[in-house]
Amino acid sequence: MDDKIVELGLLPNLDAAKASYDANIRNGLMTQLTRIQPGKTIEQAHMRSRALVSYWVYEKGKPENVISQEIKDGKIVDIKIEYPDDYVKQMLRYSKDYSFL
Repeated sequence: MDDKIVELGLLPNLDAAKASYDANIRNGLMTQLTRIQPGKTIEQAHMRSRALVSYWVYEKGKPENVISQEIKDGKIVDIKIEYPDDYVKQMLRYSKDYSFL
């Protein structure tokens, strides 16, 4: 997250960006799955895309416990997202380490 977003007036503050990010990750990992019957696959492209990105972020954040899932009775019941002090540095490192371009 960059202060330039706030400076340009696109968001009121960085907490708004974090809230949006949290909602998208939570939706991709957990919420949208309530609309899918057990044993079925995600068929709609926008839902597949959201799930793909969310699971990618989850897997890449595992070593540093950036995103954790709370699981009860084999079901995901909550998603916790941690923001390190130097979030921009972390994202730049991720883009270098995991970019395929």
